[in-house]
Amino acid sequence: MVRIIAVNRPPEVHLAGDAAMNALEDETTTVSHVTIVDREAWASDLSVELLVTRGVLGLASSTSLQVTTAVAEPEGHRVSIVGRLDRINALLQTLTYTSCKDCAGSATLNISVTDEAGQTGSGAIDFSIAPINDPPRFVAEWDAPSRLVMDEDGAALLLPTVKTQDVDDESTLVRMLVEPPSAGQLRGQG
Repeated sequence: MVRIIAVNRPPEVHLAGDAAMNALEDETTTVSHVTIVDREAWASDLSVELLVTRGVLGLASSTSLQVTTAVAEPEGHRVSIVGRLDRINALLQTLTYTSCKDCAGSATLNISVTDEAGQTGSGAIDFSIAPINDPPRFVAEWDAPSRLVMDEDGAALLLPTVKTQDVDDESTLVRMLVEPPSAGQLRGQG
């Protein structure tokens, strides 16, 4: 008599292709090459957790899976999925990554899967985030009332604090062109 004993092997995270991806800051990148494999999970639920260190993850909506999302400090994002293997893999084909605003450098997407017996598997994707040149911003901070009333031909002194901001290079010299008002005069000092 031959006795066969079932063995629960741990689930696996398969990454079709490279475990390193390139992304642009402020842009969305499709990450559709993640697949979960578990030979014993045909009738049981799996738990998958996606955790990216910087940025936001996106998935299509699903009514057949339990999906929860949360912010992971300081700039990360966590997504948890519970459900059947085939439905999880279908949802993972819609996975996207968007880097955090104005950040370049690197980020890591950690993927872990746990079956009902507590066996786990994991994988990771490293993102290299290339910077894009953002336009400089002109910021005027007014220390004035929200409404200014004055007599015709009168004068009012408005002293804004004028700043330029360039998130890509704080030392960049920014030139400003100030257009005269359509009525009245614009005078400055300095």
